[in-house]
Amino acid sequence: CNTWSYLRKTFNLQGVSNPVLSFWHYMNGYNTWDYGLIKINGTTVWGNSSSAVFMPWQELTINLSAYANLSEVEISFEWFATGTVSYAGWYIDDLYVGPSMNKTVNYTYVPIPEKAHLLSEEEEALLQPKDFSPVNRSFSSPNSQISNLNRALNGYKVWRLISGNENNENSWTLLTANT
Repeated sequence: CNTWSYLRKTFNLQGVSNPVLSFWHYMNGYNTWDYGLIKINGTTVWGNSSSAVFMPWQELTINLSAYANLSEVEISFEWFATGTVSYAGWYIDDLYVGPSMNKTVNYTYVPIPEKAHLLSEEEEALLQPKDFSPVNRSFSSPNSQISNLNRALNGYKVWRLISGNENNENSWTLLTANT
């Protein structure tokens, strides 16, 4: 793969006070070579290449008050996947954009300098264990108080989006059965 995938949508936050972005997500990527970012109007508000890429399902709520009363607020989920190995990727569910309404912001973005990789992707892949059996992983962070390890991938939809047609929902191809 060795490429970026994007999921973008523009929202109208005019008249919305204390807006937030809230969603559940699960990440499964290769070491720090696969990673996700969230950008608002082109500014990174979550993630970097040092972000944890093995996260169980957890809820993330991000403060969007800097974008309150704007008529065009583009939210972009961006995933980079290496071509060395293939992992499941980034699953996003129950997305909410609107007034905070009992949602507590549980993440504040603090930029971290990009990690300088000492080995190439291929060299790092050779050092990884060859046993690909399921591993029980856990993740905890003071910034993520809510976690649900038993969250299942039931009732979700997966779409294929053609580059350049992300905003044209009529061009999306549903890859899962209607649920």
